[in-house]
Amino acid sequence: MHKLTLIFALATTLLSCTAARMACFNRPTIHDSRLFVNAVLPTSDTAQNPPQRATFYACPTIDSLFDDGNTLGIVVLRGDSIIYSHFEGDLSLHTPTDLFSLSKSFVGALTGIAIEQGYIRSIDDSIARYLPHCASFLGDSARICDLLNMRLGMFEPHLHTARLYYTPNLAQTTSRLHHNRPHGEYNYASNATQLLAHIIEQATGLSFEKYFIDNYWIPCAASHEGFWSIDSRRHHNIRAFCGLCITPIDLLKLGIIYRDNGALFGRQIVPAEWVEHTLNPPYHTNDRGPATYHCQWYIINPDHEFLGQGLMGQILYVNKITDTVVARFGTARGKTDWTAELGRIAALPNSYFP
Repeated sequence: MHKLTLIFALATTLLSCTAARMACFNRPTIHDSRLFVNAVLPTSDTAQNPPQRATFYACPTIDSLFDDGNTLGIVVLRGDSIIYSHFEGDLSLHTPTDLFSLSKSFVGALTGIAIEQGYIRSIDDSIARYLPHCASFLGDSARICDLLNMRLGMFEPHLHTARLYYTPNLAQTTSRLHHNRPHGEYNYASNATQLLAHIIEQATGLSFEKYFIDNYWIPCAASHEGFWSIDSRRHHNIRAFCGLCITPIDLLKLGIIYRDNGALFGRQIVPAEWVEHTLNPPYHTNDRGPATYHCQWYIINPDHEFLGQGLMGQILYVNKITDTVVARFGTARGKTDWTAELGRIAALPNSYFP
C-alpha cells in the first residue's frame, strides 16, 4: 500500500511539469477538458435559448458532410431559430464540448467590452501600460491591437505552442516569447491571446473568469454550465487561448451576437462599435488563406461573412446577408474546405429545411 501511495504521489508530481504532461497526454483530443483543472461557468438565472423545431428532418446537402468520419455535429440557425441540428455519438446541442482556439473569439469579445467600460483606454495603448514586465521582451511600441490581430511579430514554433498548452504556469511560459519579426507582420501565436487575458485582468482588477462570467456569460443567458480550464490550482491562470468548453447551443449565441451588431435577446452584450470594428479590418490579406485575422476572428468578407475556429475543426461561421449562423464540430478538419462548405450551407434556401 505504501508503495502504491508513493507511485501515485510521484506521478502527480511529474504531471505538474510541462514535459511530463506532454509525454503522458501526447496529442490533444476533444475531451481534453477532463485532463485539466477547470473554472466553472454557472448557468444563468435567466437562461434562454434560441427556439428550435420539435423535429429536424434530413437535409442531404448537409448530411453528406458527415461521411468524412471526422464530423460530429452541425447546427444551423437562421433568423431567431435553429432550423437544422444533427450530431453523432454522445455530442448534442446540450453537451459541453472543447472549443480549442475558437475560445479566442470570446477573448476578442471580452476585450471590446473592457474597452467600452473604460478599463482599457484604447487598442492603440502599449502592452507595457498594463503589463510593464513585457517591455523587456516586447518593447514599448508593441500595442494591444498587435495582440488582437496576431501582428506582434511573435514567432511561435510548434514546440512552444505545445509547452503553452500543457504548462502548469502560464504566466511564466507566456513570458518566454520569440520576438524576431517586425510589428505589423501577421504571425499566428496563441501567446498573443494569453497576453490579452492578462491585460484584461490587470485593467479590471478581476480574475479573467470573474470578468467573463459577469460581463458575458451571465448576460448572454447561458443555459448550461460551462468550463474554462486553468493551468493549475496553484497559479489559476485561465487558458484563454484554447480552454473553453461549452454546449453548442450556448456557442451559437456568440454567432448571433456578432451577426446582430452585439445584441442578443434584446440585450446589448458586445458594443456595436466593437463588432463593426472587428468586421472591418484595415488589412486585406494574411498568410493563412483568403480570410483576414482581426480581433480574434477570421474575416472572409468585411462586414458580413466571418468565422472563428479551433484546432480540430470546431467552427462558428456567420453570414449576415443570409441571417445565418452555422456551427460545426468534429475530431479533425480532414480534407474538407469548411469555409466553402459552411458558406454553401448558409446560402441554402429555406425550402431545404422542411
